[in-house]
Amino acid sequence: MFLMHNLVQKTVTLVGASGLSPLNLCIIAVVLAFFWLYPAVFRRMFRRCASVSGMFDRHRAATVLLVALVPIAGRLLLLSSHPVPVPRIPDEFSYLLASDTFSQGRVTNPAHPLWQFFETIHVLPFPTYMSKYPPAQGLLLAAGQVLFGHPWWGVVLSIGLMVGSVCWMLQGWLPGRWAALGALATGLQFGIGHAWMNSYWGGAPAAIGACIVLGALARLKQFRPFPCRPVRYSLLFALGIVILLNSRPWEGMAVIVPAAIAVLLWMFGRSGTQLFERVRAVLVPASVLLLVGATAMSYYNWRVTGNPLHLPYTTIHKTYSVVPLFVWQSSTPAPSFRHTVLKRYFLETEPHYQAADTLGTLRGWAAAQPWRLRMAKDLLFGNFFLMLCLPMVFIYASPPLRFLLAILGVFIVALALESWNQIHYFGPVIGLAAVLKMSSLRWLSAVKIHRRKIGIALSTGVILCSALNLIQDSMVFPQRDVFSSERAGIQKELESTDGLHVVLVRYADDHPPVQQWVYNRANIDASKVVWAWEMSDQENRRLFDYFKGRTFWLLEPDAAPPHLKPLFAAGQHGDRGPVSLLNGPEPLQEK
Repeated sequence: MFLMHNLVQKTVTLVGASGLSPLNLCIIAVVLAFFWLYPAVFRRMFRRCASVSGMFDRHRAATVLLVALVPIAGRLLLLSSHPVPVPRIPDEFSYLLASDTFSQGRVTNPAHPLWQFFETIHVLPFPTYMSKYPPAQGLLLAAGQVLFGHPWWGVVLSIGLMVGSVCWMLQGWLPGRWAALGALATGLQFGIGHAWMNSYWGGAPAAIGACIVLGALARLKQFRPFPCRPVRYSLLFALGIVILLNSRPWEGMAVIVPAAIAVLLWMFGRSGTQLFERVRAVLVPASVLLLVGATAMSYYNWRVTGNPLHLPYTTIHKTYSVVPLFVWQSSTPAPSFRHTVLKRYFLETEPHYQAADTLGTLRGWAAAQPWRLRMAKDLLFGNFFLMLCLPMVFIYASPPLRFLLAILGVFIVALALESWNQIHYFGPVIGLAAVLKMSSLRWLSAVKIHRRKIGIALSTGVILCSALNLIQDSMVFPQRDVFSSERAGIQKELESTDGLHVVLVRYADDHPPVQQWVYNRANIDASKVVWAWEMSDQENRRLFDYFKGRTFWLLEPDAAPPHLKPLFAAGQHGDRGPVSLLNGPEPLQEK
C-alpha cells in the first residue's frame, strides 16, 4: 500500500512538473478513450482532417500568407479593448528614434548644439544623434510610420513576417501540415497578447533573418525533396545573414557560423563539374549580396559613429557603461556624468541587473546559468515539449535534427557569454525550436501499441491541449505601467496646446533611473514638444535663448501625480540674466 501511494505521489509530481494541468489530462484521456472505444469513427475523422490538412502541402505559398495573417487579424480584433501601446522602457524610445529618423529619409541626425540637455539612455548624442541599436527593427517601425502613420503598425507587420518566415522555414524541414501547425503555434505564442506584439523592442527581425537562413539551408542541402533553385536560395541565405547582423549580431552569429559551415561542407563535399556549378550558383550570388550588405553596414556605422568599424551599440557602451558586454571582458573606469539619474543608471542599475557585475568570476558566472537555462526552456519548449523532445534526441535523431540541435547548443553557449539575457535575444532560434517541437509530435504520432496507432490519439490530445494553452496565454496582455501612461498623457496634452513647448525635467534624488522622461524625436528643433534636463542656471539660460519663442514648463515627475507647471510663455523671459528655476518668473497658471 505504501509503495502504491509513493508511486502515485511521484506520478502526480512528474505530471505537475511536465506542465500538464488537470484540464489537459482530461482532454488527453477523453481523446484516448474515444480512440480506444470507437476506432473506426476516430479513423474516419482523422482521414477527413488529413485530407483538409493536405491542402497545406499542395498550396505552400498560400499557407505562408494564411498563417502570417492569423496573429495580425487576432490582434486587430482586440484593438478596441487593447489600443496601440505606448512606449515604456528606454529601449523602446531608442527604437522609436531610429524609426523617426529613417521615416524622414535620413540615416542619422546631426548632433544638437545643446546635446547635453538631451542625453538619455540607449541614445547616442554625439558625434551624431541616433539610436544605439542595429537598424533592422527601426526600419520595420519606419515602414509602419510611413505606410500607416504610426510605428506600431510596423510591429504588427513584423510579427506577420515572422510567422510567415517560420512557416516557410518549417516547410523546408517538415511536411506542409506540420509546418502550418508549427507556424500557427508560433503566431499564438509571440503574437496577439505577447510583449513582442505590444511593444517596440521585440525579437521579430532576428527571427525573420534566422528563419530565412535555415529555410534556405534546408532547400540547398535538400534535407527535404524540394526542387533546388540554387541562385534563389543562395540569395535568400545571404539576405537572412544580413538581417541577422542588423538585428541581433552576436546571437545571430551563433546561427550564421554553423549554417555557413554546413553550406561550405555541402558545396565542397563533391568535386568535378558539380563543384563548379555549386560555386557558380551558390557561392558567387551569396558573396555578392553579402558584399553589398557589408558595404551598407559600414556606411551606416560611418555615418552614425564616424568610423565604419565602430557599431553605435559598442560606441555608446564604451562612453557610458562600466559593465562589459561579455563575461571575458574587464570592467571599465566610470566616466564623468552630467546628470545624476544617468549616473545612477549606468553605475548602479545596469551593473546589478541580472547580477551582471558578478559574471567576471567563475562562481558568479556559474550561479547565473541555471536561471538562464530555465528562461531558454520556458520560452522555447516549456516543460511538456521538452519532455517530448528529449526522447526524440536519443531515439529519432536524424542528421538534420542533430544539426539543428548543434546550432541550439552553440546558441545557448553564446547567450551564456553575455552579461545580460532578454527574451528578444532568443529570436534567432524560435523557428528552430518549432522544428524540434513539431518533429517530436511526428515522432509521438508514429507510436504503436499492439499494432494500434495510439500515437495518433496522443499527438491529437497534445495538439488540443497546446492550442488551448496558447489561446489562453495569447489573451494575456502586458500591463501598462503608471509611468508610460503619465508621460504619454502629458505629451498628448502639450501637443494639443497651441504653440511650441519645452519641458525641463527635474528628478528627485530617488527617481527610478529606468523611467526616463527625456526622449525626443529625430528633429528636435522641429518638434512641438521638446524634453530636456534641468541643469544649472547658466546652462538653462542657453536653452531658453536657443528655443526663444517657445513656452517653457517645469516637470517634477516624482510628485504624485507628476507636477507640470509653466515657467514663462513664449518670449516672456526677454533679455534678462540667467533664470533660476527655484526663484524664476511668476508661473502663468498652475496646471
